[in-house]
Amino acid sequence: MYQVVLRCVVLPAALLFIAAAAQAKFVVVSPNGDALQQAFDNAEAGDIFFLKNGTYERTGSNAMFSLPTNARQNSIDNITIIGESRDGVRIVADTAGTADFANTMYLRGNDWYVENITVENMATKAQARALRTRGDRMIFNNVKQLSHQDTHNANGGMQYCFKCETWGDVDFIYGDAAIMYDSSLIVSRKRQGGYITAPEDSKTLTGTFKHGTLIKNSELRAEEGLADNTCTLGRPWAGNSSSVFFNCKMGAHIKPEGWTAWDNGNKPGIYMAEWSSQDLNGDPLSTSSRVAWSTQLTASDTSKYSIEFFFKGWNPLIKVNSQLLDAPVNKRIDGNMLRWDLVPNAMGYLVFRNGALLDFAPVGEYDVSGQTGETYTIKTVNELGRPGSDALLKTAQLITWSQELAAVVGDANIVLSATTSSGLPIVYTTNAPNVANIVSGNELQILSAGEVTITAMQAGNDEYVATAVSKTFSVQKVSQTITWEQELSAAVGGSMVLNATASSGLAVSYSSSAPSVARVVNGNELQALSVGEVTITANQNGNAATYAAAASVPKTFTVSRASQAITWEQSLSLVVGENIALEATSSSGLPISFSVDNTEVASIFAGFLMGKKDGVATVTATQAGNANYSAVTLDRTVTVGNGGGVTSVGENKQLPVQVYPNPADDLLNLSFESEGAYNISLSDMNGVVVYKARVGGALHAIDVSSYASGTYLLYVEDAQKKRTVLKIAIK
Repeated sequence: MYQVVLRCVVLPAALLFIAAAAQAKFVVVSPNGDALQQAFDNAEAGDIFFLKNGTYERTGSNAMFSLPTNARQNSIDNITIIGESRDGVRIVADTAGTADFANTMYLRGNDWYVENITVENMATKAQARALRTRGDRMIFNNVKQLSHQDTHNANGGMQYCFKCETWGDVDFIYGDAAIMYDSSLIVSRKRQGGYITAPEDSKTLTGTFKHGTLIKNSELRAEEGLADNTCTLGRPWAGNSSSVFFNCKMGAHIKPEGWTAWDNGNKPGIYMAEWSSQDLNGDPLSTSSRVAWSTQLTASDTSKYSIEFFFKGWNPLIKVNSQLLDAPVNKRIDGNMLRWDLVPNAMGYLVFRNGALLDFAPVGEYDVSGQTGETYTIKTVNELGRPGSDALLKTAQLITWSQELAAVVGDANIVLSATTSSGLPIVYTTNAPNVANIVSGNELQILSAGEVTITAMQAGNDEYVATAVSKTFSVQKVSQTITWEQELSAAVGGSMVLNATASSGLAVSYSSSAPSVARVVNGNELQALSVGEVTITANQNGNAATYAAAASVPKTFTVSRASQAITWEQSLSLVVGENIALEATSSSGLPISFSVDNTEVASIFAGFLMGKKDGVATVTATQAGNANYSAVTLDRTVTVGNGGGVTSVGENKQLPVQVYPNPADDLLNLSFESEGAYNISLSDMNGVVVYKARVGGALHAIDVSSYASGTYLLYVEDAQKKRTVLKIAIK
């Protein structure tokens, strides 16, 4: 009637052994009601029941299917029931009434998973429960339930119904469980109008929030023949109950008032609510006529009806979305044995003959003695007991591809050379066609730098299994170099245009090791800011698609001090007792200091020049420089008179000297009475010194041919500080 196979464990070395008897069983049941109940009678925690397509109906007086067996017995945890197909597996009974045994199926325990079955109570009068559940963290995936009144009675803790289909007319989803119908179909039957939900007192609470009945993202439809305005969303069975319809589509069979009071009266504490109700076309449904004691939720309420909050952190979708394993490969007939390669993490395999479930195989083989010539398919069963997709018996084929793939941007196309043991043609694909693309069927066109995976695929046919081999490699960038022959030199305040180039033609960037000494602006302009050593580095970092970064080229040089000039156009001529402010400036903007060589004639105080005595003196303007500028001086002659102009030769003849010719246009000759050392200077009438020298001997000549015509002052001084000032005319 039913087959029991102990769980098989696959070791890394591909050795097989049968687990201890205390471990869970994988139970395959043929369509026989008594066999199914017998399998349930022997159930232990963790068992997995796989039901073949067919109808399961018990004989005798007790028609109910119960797990655990006795309706009064405690629960059994961690049970899995999976049908071959939802509409193919039908579990039926005709049991009406309110007694514990008046159910088609009564399931009790925590952490259950039920999938792909139909449960029907064929009774058409009074209460007739199809499915009665009591437990916490129970999951029903793609389960169909049919009855009239009290179709699904859910009690205990948290229960999740995903993509289920439930038919009934009166109170056909009821109980005290925290139950969520998600993405399901709720069908009201035509026998009579009625109520979809009838929640009892909520046993699961978060503060005052009731985790009661929640119908979410589902459709409410009417059986053909049921009139409009004949049903309501529910009626509160108890005073601390909750029923919420969240984002549901509803047919015209739902009355405008939406809800019905229990026995024409309600108890305080009930909570009947809706959010975003729509008609079957998805258009918003008017709820303006809903009963006053119902609630229309607001956006701030919606988070409470998420799976995470409603189920207090339990996530049933982990099991619902558990990974289904691929079908085994390399399936073959080997003598009397059907064999295949093992699939990692598989509990076992379901073997089908001519489309019908034949058996469960815990290992990668099954005895088909005397059954050759049939069509076999195999499904891999995961650890939850859920089978994956079909796999027909085909021959494995091998792709041979020893070619090493390597390329640099700009390389010629690579001809790909994979072959198959079957002789069937290869198709190549690329996961990054912008890096390397397939052209002409088997040529790899190199386009840009980056990692790319090329896959050689053979899709298989009726005889051979599909297979593929992938190769991953990186297309390398083109190398480049920087050329920079320019010599770098600059003084403070100077600049120069940098002219390094890259062999790629890409723009070169520059960086400075000491931006306070020299910096790069406008991309390639070097600005010298202060004295010091600095390294300027030329860089080209490549680009995303084609070129690699070039080796940087550094150049080190020293920024020197800048020269500066003194501008001093002021006329220096004053009388005894007169003061003038000295007005020389430096091109650097640094301050000027002044000194005078003959303090008997003139003196300087606080930037003012004071005439003290008739005579001539030299005033020197000095800018001493700093870290960035060199020092500079400029001499000017100052003439101090007694109010009558420049002293004549006869009046200032401390030092006898003959000067000729006067006027002079070529050479101005000086003859002293005796040999000695003399200081000589010649200045124009603005005090600008045009000639200055220290000479020895008794004769000296000054070339005045390049001087402008005009009157000049000749200043002569010997070692004893005797001096003479003469007016000289140059023509």
